[in-house]
Parts: sequence; C-alpha cells; structure tokens
Amino acid sequence: MSPILARMPRLALSSVARARFLGLAAALLGAAGISGVFLGPGPAAMKVGVAGVMALALWRIGDALVVLAALGPLGGALAGLSGSAASWSTPLAFALVAGAGLRCAVKPRASKDPTATGAAAAWIALALASAAAECWFRASLDVSVGPTFRDLFRWLLVQYPAIRALPYGFVFAAMMTVASAAVFAITASACREDSSLSPKITRALVLAGAALGCLSVYRLVEISLRRPPFLESLLAFEQSLRVSPVVTDVNAVSALFLLLLPAAVGILAGRSARWIGMAALPWLFAGIWLAGSRTAIALLPIAFTVQAWPWLRSRVPSGRRIVGGLAVLAAAGAAALLFLSKNEAHGRPSEAVVIRADMVTASMNMAYHHPLFGVGIGNYYTRSLEFMPPRLSVRNIKRDAHNQFLQVLGEMGLTGLVVFSAILVIGLAPGLRALARGRASPGLGGLVAGAMAFLTVSLGMHPLLIAEVNLAFFLLLGAARAEGVSASEDSVDSSAWPWMGLIVGIAIVACATVPWRASSLAREANLEGVSYGLSNWIHADGRHWRTSRLPAVMFVPASATRITLPLRLRTGRRVDVPDIQIRVDGRLTETLRLSNGVWTESSLVLPPPAGLSGSFRKLDLRWAGAPPERTAVDMGMARSPDGR
Repeated sequence: MSPILARMPRLALSSVARARFLGLAAALLGAAGISGVFLGPGPAAMKVGVAGVMALALWRIGDALVVLAALGPLGGALAGLSGSAASWSTPLAFALVAGAGLRCAVKPRASKDPTATGAAAAWIALALASAAAECWFRASLDVSVGPTFRDLFRWLLVQYPAIRALPYGFVFAAMMTVASAAVFAITASACREDSSLSPKITRALVLAGAALGCLSVYRLVEISLRRPPFLESLLAFEQSLRVSPVVTDVNAVSALFLLLLPAAVGILAGRSARWIGMAALPWLFAGIWLAGSRTAIALLPIAFTVQAWPWLRSRVPSGRRIVGGLAVLAAAGAAALLFLSKNEAHGRPSEAVVIRADMVTASMNMAYHHPLFGVGIGNYYTRSLEFMPPRLSVRNIKRDAHNQFLQVLGEMGLTGLVVFSAILVIGLAPGLRALARGRASPGLGGLVAGAMAFLTVSLGMHPLLIAEVNLAFFLLLGAARAEGVSASEDSVDSSAWPWMGLIVGIAIVACATVPWRASSLAREANLEGVSYGLSNWIHADGRHWRTSRLPAVMFVPASATRITLPLRLRTGRRVDVPDIQIRVDGRLTETLRLSNGVWTESSLVLPPPAGLSGSFRKLDLRWAGAPPERTAVDMGMARSPDGR
C-alpha cells in the first residue's frame, strides 16, 4: 500500500485539519456576507463597524461577541443613523464569522463544543443547498445560465446587502440563517472556553433590548407632543398604537423583549452588575407593553415562575408550589385580560385566531406537497397563496406562517424542521436539566426561561424572520448552551469526528438533490407575469407596453395554443435592423421583421410541449443577427385568442 494511502485515515481524524477546514469554510462564508459592504454603496459608518468587528474577532473573539451582542439587536437603528437601506445585524454577524474563521484557519483549535458546531454546520448546509436549488431554478428562467449566475455573484459580492435585487430576495433569508447558525456555534464554543463570557454577552443583549424599549417610549412621546394636549394624546396613543420604531414587526420585537426580560431579572438576582438589571427592566417592560403582543405579555408570569423554579423547589413546600402555580396562571390570564384594552390597536382577537388557523392549514398543505425539503428558504411568503384554504386565499394576500416552526417546515421540509429542532434541543436541554435539578443559577434560569417563552410565543408568530431578533436569539441560545453544560455537569466530547460524519452526510444529500429540487420548482412555479429583460409597464396613447433592447424572456401558460403579441420597433438611426427570432422552450418558432414605429400584431401558434415543460412555457425574443445600436422593441400585452 502506498505510504500516502496508509496515512489517510489518520489525516482524516486530525483535529487540527478539521479545525482548519471549518475555519476556512467560515472565513469564506463571512467574506461572502461582507464583501458587498466594502465594494458596494454602503455608508462609511457601516464599513468601519463591520471592519472593526472582524478585526476584533481576529484578535479577541470573546470581546467581538460582546460587541455583536450590544450592536446586533440595534441593527435597524444603526441603519437609520447611518443612512443605510439595510440593517447592520447580518453584516456584523458575518464580520464576526469571517474574523473567527480566519483566526481558526491560521491558528487551528478544535471546537470546545463539537455538538453545537455539528448541528449548526448541518443547518448551514441545508440553507445553502436550498438557496442553490433556487438559484439553479431562476437561472433556467433566463436567456442563458451564464448571465444569470454572473449577475447573482456580482450582486452578492458588490451590492449585498445595501441593494435588494428582486429576483434574489431569497438570498437574504439564506444569508441570515447561515450567519445566525454560525454565531450560535461560535458563541457556544467560546463560552465553554471562557466561563465569564456568557454573563457579558447576556448583559450586552439586555442593554441593547433596553435601548430598543427606550426608543419605543421616545417615539410614543414624540407622536403625542405633535397632538396637544400632551397627556390626553399620550394616553390615547398608548391604547391605540403598537409602537416599535426600529424593528418593523411589532410581534417580533415583542418576542425579543420576552426573550430578554427573564435574562434581565437573572442579572438583577445575580451577584454582580445588578445595576444593569435595575436600569434595563423598566425599559424592557415599557417596550413589550408598547409593542403589544397579548401572548407575550401573558407568558411573562409563567416565564418568571420557570426561572424561579430552583428557588421554589428548595424553599417552598409542594402544596404551596401548587397554589403558586395556580396564582401564576391567574396572573397570566389577568395580564391578557388587562391587555384587551388595546383591542383598538389589535383588531378583533377572533380574526387573528382564524388567520392563524388557516395558515396552519396552508403550512400543512405546503408540507404535504413538499415533505422533504419544502418550497425553498425564503419562499413561504411568495408561494403561500398556492396552499391557502379558500376562505383565506380569496383575499389574495400573501402571508407568512404566523408560526416559526411551521415556517421552517414549509420552507425547509421535514429535514429542515428536524435539524432546526435539534439545534434548539442542543441549546436548551442542558439548561433545562440543570433547572429541573435545582442547579441553575439565576442567570442560567433567565436564559432558559426567556428562550422557552420565546419559542412558545413563536407558535403564534415568526420572529426569527427579523434579522435583529434572529441574531439576539441565537446569541442567547449559544450562551445558554454553554452555561447549561457547565451547570448540569454534562460531558462534551472533544472529538468532532462523529458529528463531522453526520454533517458530511447531510451536506451530500442536500447538495445531491439540488438539481431535482430545481426541476421540481420549475414544474410547479407560478410564473404568471414573470419576465426578464423588459421594462416596467408604460401607459400612453391608450396602450400598455414594455420596452426592451433584447434579449427578453416572458412566460405564458402551458395550456395556451396561440397567443397574439403586439410588437413595435423603435430606432433612432437608419440602419439595417435584423429580424427578431421568437423561441418557445428553446425551439425556434417564428422570425419577424418589424417596421419602425408601427405596431404589428404577431399571432404565434405554439408548438406542442416537449417533455415535462411545467405549467408555463418560456418565450425568448432575440435578434437574428448582431444587436443594433439605439434600437428597442416595444411589447404590448400578450393575449390568448382561444381563451386557453
């Protein structure tokens, strides 16, 4: 046997090689997420902030995590102050991932928590494979594969996240998922290595949440001052408005405050830095009240009781604990009833229940038709109308799932839901065991109770779709994982090889199915109104048309046998203009010669579909020869004369 082959098993098991590989992979992912910040039109302040976090992660990863915890939940506020069109949260997270990955690649060190690292890597592999399938599908819609992928990478490397490109909106969801999963793994490992880091991250998150609450109060006062008398307006707006000036989703920011309130109580009950808890709690309470989620407010007493369980278990007799539990439930009900005074801001509770029930049906329909890998990451909203029950779909309003777990099930299928649930179990199980055994400190109790309350309220909303909330949750989950392992005295295997095998298996399956998933998307996609290479609609002289310099692509229903396509040539020079070729599903169907400035009604007889062409057929319009200069083609509304 060759000496090299003989050494391969030992090389494969090398912890240094595994650490270097994971470090390089993280560095590449991080670089993809922040390159557009430096090469694109982002503000100078964002460039400085991202560069600072990356440099700090290269030098001291713990301090970089604390800075990320302090700034991440305020990503929307930082964007507003800097004039950025995109939140800072995900770019800052990628900056930390890039710096930490490069540090690990240069000075490889095995992860202190391979279990968390393996689960996060599996989740990242699924997210990237889902995004790759969507890219493959969208590439098949364009004139050729090359320009589409070239445009995608140009946008990702030069313009993301400052400029949103509609054809690639799903990339934002994939990038946020990748960043938060990597941050979870880095946080869990770093906090295992340095036990003092977890409280620092928690304090930074609590202070950031308090800043959000302060901004909410400021916004309410600002609105009230514009409508004197001030006190009357203040009371009226407090009852009629749900306030969240930075995070646009008021339900998501309510979940964020619910996540951080038990953590703040844990700081207050701890032995150090109690002033942070005292200073933060009033603003967090004000924030959750003004954001106005009934469910989040009702869950607060239950979360505080779970947090106090170790103290109750050791000092309160069992009979009194039962009475106390009933009192907590009564307090939760009273909080919900008290909040019914804000119905003016909410609308009728029955309507909210009906919508959520219907979205459960839509999610189940989505999972039934796409059980393994879902409809694709970030695609729930765009495809929700296809799966809604009739009483909801007649409104013709696209919606997300209003349930975080069903959102994952619909977008990523059963595979994604299992891996997502595994991350949650890995993050919270040690802390729950410590809490049940009475070994949890007030700080750990706050982390676990906050995370459990957050996940409970997520059964009626989808807070992880918001970058600021997503990042805060996974930072706290990583800290809870590290503290829980220490408190429950669980052993963490230092060898990552078993998890690496699982990661490789999931990654291979996810990547191998990308072509099949792309073809499935192509067969089922609703392409009505989708086109490439055409301008927005123009209305003049009693006509609607779009203009193009060709090539251009449009889609028509597969059931159509004939279409009438109004076309007009516009050229500013007297030159020989080549004919226009029209291809249907790649096959040349007709060649047209147009007159300058004259509308021509072209009646196309569509050939029979070849093979599985899906529900829509692609029409390519291109020049038969070299593209002429200063020449455009106007295209009116396509019509199907036979009504099919």
